[in-house]
Amino acid sequence: ARKSIVHGVWQALPPEPGEAGAEITNDPLPIIRADPALLAELFQNPIENGIKYRQSAPPRIHVSAMATPDGWLFSVHDNGIGMAPEECAHVFDPFYRCSAAESSTGYGLGLATCKRIGARHGGRIEVQSDRGHGSTFSFVIPAPGTSRGVGQA
Repeated sequence: ARKSIVHGVWQALPPEPGEAGAEITNDPLPIIRADPALLAELFQNPIENGIKYRQSAPPRIHVSAMATPDGWLFSVHDNGIGMAPEECAHVFDPFYRCSAAESSTGYGLGLATCKRIGARHGGRIEVQSDRGHGSTFSFVIPAPGTSRGVGQA
């Protein structure tokens, strides 16, 4: 049996998720052809951010996928602190740190790396968020025939 990449990412995270009462759920996810290590990193950063930038309530993260004319649209939704809508356009820039994240550790490279991974697979990534209402990171992996090496298995 194949282990899902999302399950593997969750299992590989440090013990903090369980200590924080974090929970991850997912809808049925498709099997696609892509670089597994890069795809794992594409999921890992939004999942880790949902845990790291949490509110007082335990982190809740939900992963979903939907077939679209452009390919598979994956979403990672969290109930974290969110960010101001005007910051959403910059969050994928290297070294950019949201105002709510200034006191935390990191270099501001995780989401910039996700943008590069999405582009390498011929896709794109974006975020919708509002301060205090969580974030939803969405990325598209193109359907078969629209990008080299990517497709449903």
